[in-house]
Amino acid sequence: MIAKLRTIFLTIKQGHFWYGVLNNFPPLTSIYLRNMKDAKDAQLQSIKAFVKIFSKESNELIPFSEAILSESLTQELSMELKNLLDKYGSDKANHHTYQDIYAFICHKISGTTPVSILEIGLGSSKQPSMNAFHEFIHHNHLNIDYIGVDINQEYLIDPQQSRVLLMRFDQLDRNSALQLIANLSGHKVALIIDDGLHTAEANISAFNNLISFVNKGAIYIIEDINRNQIPFWTEVTKIYPNLVFKLRNMTDIGPYDNVQIIIHNREISWV
Repeated sequence: MIAKLRTIFLTIKQGHFWYGVLNNFPPLTSIYLRNMKDAKDAQLQSIKAFVKIFSKESNELIPFSEAILSESLTQELSMELKNLLDKYGSDKANHHTYQDIYAFICHKISGTTPVSILEIGLGSSKQPSMNAFHEFIHHNHLNIDYIGVDINQEYLIDPQQSRVLLMRFDQLDRNSALQLIANLSGHKVALIIDDGLHTAEANISAFNNLISFVNKGAIYIIEDINRNQIPFWTEVTKIYPNLVFKLRNMTDIGPYDNVQIIIHNREISWV
């Protein structure tokens, strides 16, 4: 039954946390918690209640190993990507510390067969992340296409650059996701970066709707996780026992939300 899960819908509204499981688990399985003093506690208790009812599997949120990023080539590429992210005004490096894992993954996924990076959230009409990744990919002769999606139409300005594709995507709309998947049928998506709407609702909705890419081998990274949400994500792992969830918690060297959740299938061993 859990394998048929399509979307967990989460939101905080008027101080009350509630979620319903859509599609395969219609309204009878919705849980609505009222009068919770702390919305974060309500969120955690809600997902625990869901897991207790529907999931008999076990899984865990394991620490990401920073040691794999210590190679000299990764550090060299990381510095180059950091400079480009700073140059174009992205906060991925100067506010957060994400450049090293992206440099490492880009180097790993590039080969004779073209692959794609899919990034949710362009940031602004200046498209800072897109410009940084495009220059990084081009300069290092990586066989990677960049696909950027955003809900804001005004951000989707055609950059007139090779190997770049922009399109509209709503993280909370399954039909939008289905259209995106159809549009990308000819692309091998190897990395998905969720830097869009930073809410549990949006993160889970987008992940569920794009999970087919992960099952086929894509690495899925959710950025800017609030560290108070870590217990919640620990429970979420139990809904997906066939996937690996890793926690990259860098709040000791950066801001409060300098946390990433990294998800991939169990056939991938190098992340």
